[in-house]
Amino acid sequence: AEVRGEDVVLMMSRAMALKFTAAGRNSVVAGFVNYTTDELGRRITRYNNIPIVPIIGRFNRDDILPFTEPAPTGGDLQTTSIYIARMGADGVYGAQTQAIEVGEEKITGSVNIEADIEWVSGVGLGHPLSVARFNGIKDLPFVV
Repeated sequence: AEVRGEDVVLMMSRAMALKFTAAGRNSVVAGFVNYTTDELGRRITRYNNIPIVPIIGRFNRDDILPFTEPAPTGGDLQTTSIYIARMGADGVYGAQTQAIEVGEEKITGSVNIEADIEWVSGVGLGHPLSVARFNGIKDLPFVV
């Protein structure tokens, strides 16, 4: 499948994103890996001008898309995947309902209030060709 559009991103684990950064130091690969900054001044790594979005787990752990997927040909659990997605209403988008406060408690000796919020959200797909998966990627350095 071919994913096209203006808002295309590469989504992968932080470990895989670091492999792209390391490959950018290789003179053979360096022309494909570059860096820009976003509106907040954060550095964005790009491959072939497509932004790389590292997916970081809860508590800043690198436990999403680790190198534990089975190889497409079977065998050991030593591969990972990269997803390419077009973001937006005609691609991958987020949907949410309003946040509802379900509880509130004043913290003793403080001006702060601790609140429990219920927030229902989900992910939608505006077009079936707006996301693709590249799987079977081994934990090896990039070579050309």
